[in-house]
Amino acid sequence: MNPHGLRFWNTQKQVCNICERRPWFWLPRGHQNPVIAEKGIIGAGKRYVDCLFCGSSDRDRLVFEAFKQNESHFLKGNLLHIAPEKPLWRRWFSQGWNRIGVDARAEGYRWSYGADILFGDLRYLDFSDGYFHAIVANHVLEHIEQVELALQQIYRMLKTGGIACLQVPFSSILEESIEADPSWDKKQREAIFGQWDHVRLYGKNFLKEWELLGFESVNINLTPEVRLLYRMHPTEPVIILRKK
Repeated sequence: MNPHGLRFWNTQKQVCNICERRPWFWLPRGHQNPVIAEKGIIGAGKRYVDCLFCGSSDRDRLVFEAFKQNESHFLKGNLLHIAPEKPLWRRWFSQGWNRIGVDARAEGYRWSYGADILFGDLRYLDFSDGYFHAIVANHVLEHIEQVELALQQIYRMLKTGGIACLQVPFSSILEESIEADPSWDKKQREAIFGQWDHVRLYGKNFLKEWELLGFESVNINLTPEVRLLYRMHPTEPVIILRKK
C-alpha cells in the first residue's frame, strides 16, 4: 500500500516535479487486487497519484527525480526510452538528452504517440553496440515474454559505463520470480500477478540475476521528505544498473 497516494485531494501541498505545478487533487491510477497485498507487490495497486496538469504518475516522478538529482553520475547523450510516458518524454529533451522513443505498440497507438516514436520490439532492436548512454524501461519488462532477450539487448546497446533504469513491480515476500505458464488466461494472470497483461511477477532475487549479465547496481536514494513532497511511493526503490 502506498500511504502517499490514498487521498484524492492534495491536502499536503504536494507538487509535481515534472511540470512544477501543485494540483488541487490527484487522479486515480492502478488496479485494486487482493494479490497485491497478499504478495506485498511494490509498484502496483490502486492509488491517487496522477498529476492533474501533465498526467505524470508516481512512477514517472520517481524516475525523473532520480535522474535530476544524480546528473553528475550519468554520461549524458543518447537516451532510449521504451514505451515512453509522455510527461517524461517531454522533459528528457529539456534536460539535454538526445532522446529516442520505441514502442512495440507504436503503430496501433499512433493516436497517442507522435510520429517521433518508432515502432520496435525491445528484444530485436538493431541499434549499434554501445549506442546509448542511458536506457529507460519504466514498468515494461514484466510485460515481455523471453525477457532475457530484452536484457541482453539492453546490455549490448549500452555504452560501457552507461545506465539502464529498469523499474518493475516486484514482490517483497517472494524470493523467486514467478513466470506465467503459456496456458494461463487473462483471469489467471490477474489473480497471480495482479494484472492480466503481466507475464511474470518478480521476486526479491531479480537484481542479483540481472547483475550476472554484467551490470552493477547504482545506489540511488531519495529522502522520505522528497518522496512525500512529490507524491511518490515511500519505499519503491530506484532500479538503476550500470554496464561494467
